[in-house]
Amino acid sequence: MITEPISFTGRLTLEDALDLSHFHFRFVLRRSIRVLLGGFSLLLAACVIFAGIKTHFTVIIIVVLALCAYFPFGWLIHHRLEAARRYRRYPEQIVESTVMFDNDFVFISNAHMDLRLNWDRLRAVVSTLRGLLFLVPPHSPLFWLPKRLFDGSEHREAILELAAEHKIPIRRMT
Repeated sequence: MITEPISFTGRLTLEDALDLSHFHFRFVLRRSIRVLLGGFSLLLAACVIFAGIKTHFTVIIIVVLALCAYFPFGWLIHHRLEAARRYRRYPEQIVESTVMFDNDFVFISNAHMDLRLNWDRLRAVVSTLRGLLFLVPPHSPLFWLPKRLFDGSEHREAILELAAEHKIPIRRMT
């Protein structure tokens, strides 16, 4: 339990938006699924290469090989580029926000909304070396608190303790 509410005010930077997107993506698409997709793609690529060696490489085989390379790796790069494009294209959506935590509620306030949530309305907290990501059901990101907000304070651990007290799943990522 905390005695005083914990409050943060700030605006997302491009780096913050990329981190939010990256860790949200990793939370939704688990490592085992990513490995399975990559393994399937490599197996398919091996079969296509074998078929190309036995016959001859055609344009279709080259296109299939390119898709096999894109499938496990390319969409990760595409996802990051898309997040950066969205950040630059819609600057009016990146507004200064205030987040406040107390023992019963999480408050979020900015020029577009004022929101008060009970702790049990949160789906999960993703704790990373770069910050904290808060999610609401089913897997939607609610807000991101970057590491720079916690420099020189114990607020990060206090927030994680509050989440644990309210039985919010905390997933730690590196």
